Amino acid sequence: MRLSLAIDSISNPSSLFLHDNTVTMSGDNPLISHIFTADPSAHTFPNHPGKIFLYPSHDVDAGIEDNDNGDQYAMNDYHVFSMPSAAGPVTDHGVALKEADVPW
Repeated sequence: MRLSLAIDSISNPSSLFLHDNTVTMSGDNPLISHIFTADPSAHTFPNHPGKIFLYPSHDVDAGIEDNDNGDQYAMNDYHVFSMPSAAGPVTDHGVALKEADVPW
C-alpha cells in the first residue's frame, strides 16, 4: 500500500480524511502539540500494515524576535511519531536524529 499525506499543517489539523490512500488533515485539532514540528514526511511500511509513521523536524525557539522569515525557530532534531491508523492516536517515539550528529 502506498500512502501519500496531504497536510495543511501538522500542528493544526482537526480531522483526517482517507480517500484513495491519501490522508488530508485540516482544522484546529493538532496531531502534535507538545513540541513545535515542521516539514513532516509520512511513510507506511509493509511489516506494519495500516500504521502511519511521521518524521517531522523538531523546531526550538532560537531566541530571535518573531518575524516573517521564520528566523525565530531553529531545527534541533527529528522525531518519529506513529499512528495505528489515520484516525490516531499519535505516539512520540522520541528523537531519531540530532542536527549535531550530522557532519556538515
